[in-house]
Amino acid sequence: MKYINLFFLSFVMMFMINSCSENINVAETGNIGELQIEAGIQSTSRAIKEGESFETGDEIGVFVPQWTSLVTKATLDDTWCLDRKITINEGDKVAVYAYYPYNSEKGSWDDKKEFQVPVDISNDVRNGQADYLWGKAEASLDDPVARINFNHTLARLSIKVRLDEADHGEGVLSDVTLENVGANQYVSTKGYLNLHTGEVVANYDDKESLFLLMDSLNYSLSKDKETTIDMLVMPMSLPKDSLVQLRLAIDGASYTIPLKAQNLEAGKQYFYPITIKRPNEDNSYKYDGVEMVDLGLSVKWCSHNVGAKEPTDRGVHYTWGGLQEKGHSQDDPYCSDLDNISNTDYDIAHVSMGGKWRIPTKEECLELMEKCTWLYNLDLRGYTVIGPNDNKLFIPCAGSMDKWGGSWVYSTYWMSEARDKDNAYIMDVDSEWIDYKVELSYMNKVCGGTIRPVSD
Repeated sequence: MKYINLFFLSFVMMFMINSCSENINVAETGNIGELQIEAGIQSTSRAIKEGESFETGDEIGVFVPQWTSLVTKATLDDTWCLDRKITINEGDKVAVYAYYPYNSEKGSWDDKKEFQVPVDISNDVRNGQADYLWGKAEASLDDPVARINFNHTLARLSIKVRLDEADHGEGVLSDVTLENVGANQYVSTKGYLNLHTGEVVANYDDKESLFLLMDSLNYSLSKDKETTIDMLVMPMSLPKDSLVQLRLAIDGASYTIPLKAQNLEAGKQYFYPITIKRPNEDNSYKYDGVEMVDLGLSVKWCSHNVGAKEPTDRGVHYTWGGLQEKGHSQDDPYCSDLDNISNTDYDIAHVSMGGKWRIPTKEECLELMEKCTWLYNLDLRGYTVIGPNDNKLFIPCAGSMDKWGGSWVYSTYWMSEARDKDNAYIMDVDSEWIDYKVELSYMNKVCGGTIRPVSD
């Protein structure tokens, strides 16, 4: 299958489709005619993937519901050839629907008794994304040619990234992800194309499809010019800000940019200019900037989360026992053979920060929850924690990630002990999006949680 990513009509190229089934030619016999199709494709210099027209071997699906519940494939050779002859009787006026690219998976009828075919817009490293096109026309015995001009069924996001003049990072952009925030359901890479209306409807049943990942980019960002990353997305309506976000992986660190409320409509292009400014030359976390906070408890608590540059920053999400930032796979590495990872090679706080820093135990987290006063700060989205000695610590509601790397609004802080083979204990710190609670809980080890280190 060839993937064509095209937007904005500049001119239309027409190809005649004939039936290429055995011993069948385009002709009228008595009061029966054979359907013919002229197919138009949009050509543009703004293509995401290079290509301006159909090429030999391209395939489209043709659907005539009046005569069949099956989609007929048409392939471009010297001319377009239908796999099956579709006849038109005298007096008939038939509706003809077509889409690109053809999919051999069987379609289905929806609740409105309209036919739909599967759609998958996930990114393929080699081929890019498939740009789904749709069109309709009519044909009759007097005029058996259905003249179809294809329309784009997806929206296009053009993300323009550049480095600020004061940025000190190297600027290697490796991945860009469009993802739902928390339990929201707006982004999906799988769904259905309604052949009667041309509308693409997302399917949220497959959790592995609830984000769009453009990986293995390895773009070198510049201070002099913008680098453009194009993404095709299913149309969606975002009624308020921060329901969906972009996540950029630059120099091994993760940066999130929430999308504002808007409607992303089929066939339209939306621009997102992003400027990256980072103060640290190597973009690494400066552990000499953290403080030990004495709250009057059995251990001293760190002023920052692991990977955070400020006390209010969320830091980095890790699997339980993982030493790299949580990715978008349920196969991300985690510790499966230890009951307690504190001060081991699976303790990211101990490994990355050195000294006496380590991941806290369940007992130490319970002490923090039960012996301190927790006051929620709506502006900073986190808690000011006041110890028995009146010293203070800030704990941000840092969110978390599910097995597949999707974002959750639930804020989870890992503890050092495993609950069982698959789960480990967490400190559940929730915000106004949940119900202002701080409690002991547990989470699957392959999910992504944050870590607030302690020191003896």
